[in-house]
Amino acid sequence: DLAVTLDGSHGFGFIRRVPPTEVGDFVRLAQVDGNPAFKLHERAPNPGERRVVQLFEPREFHPEEIGLDVATVPERRQALQLSLESGQEVITPPLALLHPDGRTIRSFGVFLPVFAPNALRGNRSEREDATIGWVYAMLMLDDVLRSIPLPEGVWLRVDDRSPSGLSTVFFSSETRAKGIAWQSHRVSREVQVYSRTWTLTVDAGPQFIAAQDLREPAWVALQAGLSALILALMHLGAILLLRRQ
Repeated sequence: DLAVTLDGSHGFGFIRRVPPTEVGDFVRLAQVDGNPAFKLHERAPNPGERRVVQLFEPREFHPEEIGLDVATVPERRQALQLSLESGQEVITPPLALLHPDGRTIRSFGVFLPVFAPNALRGNRSEREDATIGWVYAMLMLDDVLRSIPLPEGVWLRVDDRSPSGLSTVFFSSETRAKGIAWQSHRVSREVQVYSRTWTLTVDAGPQFIAAQDLREPAWVALQAGLSALILALMHLGAILLLRRQ
């Protein structure tokens, strides 16, 4: 049961590189190989190489993934290209994905290149030639982050920053009360997550500070913030480790 064993993950798949001249043969082979309804679908015209989701499990979570040409989805295409050039795992910017219960939630795709056996990978050209596709996971971090047991009066925000410097807030634990000087008890940390930078910010409000019988409330906020960040990152690390296994 994926929902139990990998809270925050909504499936794993394999994307195959398909040259334009081999698209027809690829689709026919996929139909013969246990999926007679398999068909290629694209978000935009693509005359070049296709990068097609050949396998995805659990299929019932996101049946629309099967057959999708990921090269026609800009955010995923950019991540795949970076992974192809570097030979490393890459994570996408925040994506909007439809949850099986009908909600639209924020997610991330994590892509790991798969190389042909015994292929040379010493430089960019060799890595590109050796890559036959990618294994990937879709991570629903809204659910993971909202499960963090933050104390009452403590607020967590996570920003994603691209290599070009564009920053986007993709998680906020709650709406803070207006007119209150939250920033005086703020802790921020930057974390490198593959090709992107996440800024994790924890604010401690007056309600939380007043409940602490301490002379240094900023230290209390720091402890609460770091505990929350460590929990979130440990959970994400566990998901990625299990995905590799």
